Amino acid sequence: MTPKKDNLRLQATSLFNRSRYQQYAQTIYNNVVGDSMVVEEQRQRSYRREYTAEMSYQINRDKSFVENTLKGFLDFNSGVGDALFNGHQIRQFVQPRKMSVSNRTKAIINIKDKNSITLNGFLSYNYLPEELLLVNGKTEKIYQKELKGEVSASFRHRVGHIYLSYLVGGKALLQNLSVSNYLTADSLREDRYGCHNLFLSPQLSYKSKDCNLNVGLRINEYYISNSAIHQSKVTIEPNLHFGWELNGRTEWTLGYGYHWIPVQLNSSTMLPVFSSYRTFFQGKNELEATRNHSILSALRYKDIVKGWFANASVSYLTVLDSRMLRGKLLDGVYYSSFTNLYTHSHLLRTSEEVTKSFDWASLMLTLRLSQVWNYYSMLIGNTPKPFVTRNYTTYMGLSMRPLRWFSLEASGNLLESQFRSRERNMLSSKPIRLFTESLSLFFFLDKWQFSYMGEFYHNKDIASSFTHFSNISVSYQKKNYEFSLQLSNLFGMREYRQRMITTTSFAYTETMLRPKEVLAKIIFSL
Repeated sequence: MTPKKDNLRLQATSLFNRSRYQQYAQTIYNNVVGDSMVVEEQRQRSYRREYTAEMSYQINRDKSFVENTLKGFLDFNSGVGDALFNGHQIRQFVQPRKMSVSNRTKAIINIKDKNSITLNGFLSYNYLPEELLLVNGKTEKIYQKELKGEVSASFRHRVGHIYLSYLVGGKALLQNLSVSNYLTADSLREDRYGCHNLFLSPQLSYKSKDCNLNVGLRINEYYISNSAIHQSKVTIEPNLHFGWELNGRTEWTLGYGYHWIPVQLNSSTMLPVFSSYRTFFQGKNELEATRNHSILSALRYKDIVKGWFANASVSYLTVLDSRMLRGKLLDGVYYSSFTNLYTHSHLLRTSEEVTKSFDWASLMLTLRLSQVWNYYSMLIGNTPKPFVTRNYTTYMGLSMRPLRWFSLEASGNLLESQFRSRERNMLSSKPIRLFTESLSLFFFLDKWQFSYMGEFYHNKDIASSFTHFSNISVSYQKKNYEFSLQLSNLFGMREYRQRMITTTSFAYTETMLRPKEVLAKIIFSL
């Protein structure tokens, strides 16, 4: 038994799943000179066996609060199948495993004058062994280990109308990667990475009736190393947030931040690593970092009495001095590797949303528009070329509860994507449009809840298809436990055809997916 104000929570979950997967795909790589198409037809069976456990304990006292959460995860996943790859029959096998344990502690200690000190601690260990059958019939084995820890303390106090807060702490990240494949002559080669970070973050906050201001700095001292080199680095990362209430219903906010982020081992290792049976990546023997500036401005309006809500925002993100990748296709294998060239990328996003609520049946209507432009450069041969991908989204949503025991939600979404060169006579694509709709019905009967969810996908492209899926679920909930049963794709289709655009490729796929499934779940607390 725990003390009266303490709380102990235990949770355990297991998942067993077997599914079949079938797909036909054509992929054209934009950054490959010459023959750049890969044709695949895959039939696979995947097996998932996953176990999670969590224990959380809270100690609640008059002058202190402590919470500790211990989590563990273990899986025995695998997949087998066969594929017709560029006209050649091949076998497929993958066995990704993961074992992890983590512990998080938080303590709040109240001191005089209504001030408090917050202490945080985190420690985790991850082990990820993997075995993968490659396109040439040879096997790759990968062993990844990661140890991560962090401790910090924060304190906040008031001086007049100004609040001052301080965050101080340290982080440590240790990663180890071992790879064995035909490019290493089937011998196990190892790479490692370490990053130690001490940080101090003072912040000033001011709040009046109409405005609030937060100005802060994060001062970092890094010590970074890999198998060959090491370096020390001191960075200063400023951040700013300003909010101004124009009147009782309208607020304008402006934010800015700068971040210096070290690149971890998976994205920089010199070891020859296959991330799939036919895709390969190799980094540089350098200690890399990304630098980015972000700006966000938003205008929000709310009239609770009349039920009107609206907001509009624009954000800009620039990533500086990213190493450029060179891609090539050799015998159907896509190789990507770092070059000595650097580039900048820019992401511009705008969003607008209007919502109206009604007293009748708790009806709420929402209209949302968003646009994203991603400006970047890509190597074509040995020459950087400028490109842009554009995505436009239109969303309409409705929710209502006309009866105490019944509610519904419906939505419609249009996504338009396009890839375009910023130079004349270069590769571009026609816009791809995808329509999606959803309908969810909920029935509430005492402690029981029944629900239906339907999803619909269609496209004007004659190569794509109209596809729909339907899920039904039932759940029963009491104070200490919950039981649920979900029937997936009960009335739906199993085939889905679509076109996709990424920053480096065009893809057309025909996928046999969403088989009929039954999932039972029990959640309880002691």
